[in-house]
Amino acid sequence: MSYASPAAEPAAPFVAASKAAAEHINVLLGQRVRELRKLRRMSQSELAVHLDVSFQQVQKYEQGTNRISVSSLLQIAQALKVRPDVLLGEAPGLDSAASGESALRPVAEQVRLLELFDSIADAAWRAKVLDLVELLGTASRRGA
Repeated sequence: MSYASPAAEPAAPFVAASKAAAEHINVLLGQRVRELRKLRRMSQSELAVHLDVSFQQVQKYEQGTNRISVSSLLQIAQALKVRPDVLLGEAPGLDSAASGESALRPVAEQVRLLELFDSIADAAWRAKVLDLVELLGTASRRGA
């Protein structure tokens, strides 16, 4: 007598949905890598040297064709001088990408802002910039 699990039948659509979601995440992660690499003014070949892979492999990562392993993700983050969570992003960023907005834009803007802020040598000017950003953020949250 054969016993079939009732949960066995719905598994096929779930697997298909999971595979599609995983492929979408691979594409988004690849886009993030490309965006951050370009912000760093780094070529695919230069990133490939850091990762000890070919530039074609970097292309495949950026296109989402090949999955990025956790160890490779850590190496990429180190090469791009970002924390690994910056590459992974947050759920809201993934949702905005699905709706057609760039999930990378906020990260790119944050990286650019940090680079520009770091370029301000005078501590007093940096403090004024922080005050300004705080003021704008407060006004934005209040709907002004």
